[in-house]
Amino acid sequence: MSKVNELIVEAVSKGYFVTNDGTIINPKGKIINGQVRYDREKRAGKGRDKARAYRYISYKNHKLPVHRVVAYLKFGERAFEAECVRHLNDNPLDNSWSNIEIGTFYDNSQDAIRNRRFDNYRRKSGGYNS
Repeated sequence: MSKVNELIVEAVSKGYFVTNDGTIINPKGKIINGQVRYDREKRAGKGRDKARAYRYISYKNHKLPVHRVVAYLKFGERAFEAECVRHLNDNPLDNSWSNIEIGTFYDNSQDAIRNRRFDNYRRKSGGYNS
């Protein structure tokens, strides 16, 4: 098990929780916002950057992705065995329980097609093959 996954298990056992609507609650019962971090990924061969924002909580000097905490709360240890944690509506800041699923990278790409995320990229850039 990865260090981040171990820390997710520990944080949940210490009382961190994410409500059904994605609100983060610390062990003292206070709502915390967490931090938003923009991950940048390069499109292969295109030299274009694509920013994706994810919400994290700080725990023992580590950043724990909130969507992975939700997946652990919702699915238990199976969340750590899955290829990826998916945001069904492709909004990485929406950590509501109904928006989080586990699955494969193929499932995730099918979500992107269904939500027209690829169409938006094609419209802005002229497509993947241009």
